Amino acid sequence: MATAYTSKANGIWSAGGLTTWNQVGHPQGGDTALISNDVTVTASASVGDGSDGAVTIASGATLILADNVTLTINGNIDNSGSIDMGDGAAIEFGPAPPPPGSGGIEMHVRLGEYGSGMNLRIGGI
Repeated sequence: MATAYTSKANGIWSAGGLTTWNQVGHPQGGDTALISNDVTVTASASVGDGSDGAVTIASGATLILADNVTLTINGNIDNSGSIDMGDGAAIEFGPAPPPPGSGGIEMHVRLGEYGSGMNLRIGGI
């Protein structure tokens, strides 16, 4: 059964117990994630239930991807905060991207002070 995870503190995405998330465990495939704090992905992960709000980043919150980490999202990102990506990090959109003709994926990319960017791979469109 899918779980809707909500971050309650700055922390590591995959932290167990109730350290980063209000629920026990961490978001995985089929779950949704509301990021209200700074959450760091330190190992490649998959999340999302195919919905428009598979991952939601609240205003003032940051999703941080460590170097060489891939976050696969089955659905969309609703981003009102920030996404910081390390060297070689990527966001992939999995088997449930927006349907053709729906406007696709809109993502605003903020480049760091050293001109670093991000990789965006969109599958299935």
